[in-house]
Amino acid sequence: MSCTVFKGGNIIDGTGSRECFVGDVVVEGSVIAAVHDYAEGEPPTYPSDATIVDCAGREVTPGWIDQH
Repeated sequence: MSCTVFKGGNIIDGTGSRECFVGDVVVEGSVIAAVHDYAEGEPPTYPSDATIVDCAGREVTPGWIDQH
């Protein structure tokens, strides 16, 4: 199964429980498999064949409908 990591973005989870945070969103196939908040420590090691998308300085909105 393919793995894509949206790395280092400003994540807005849409719950309203907190402001955005910097972290990674891991997608396996078409499913969000994990969201990692950098404030919780170092991100895990991702598979060597994962596609890494640099999202530094960009907003990432996992689970939202296309906002555009």
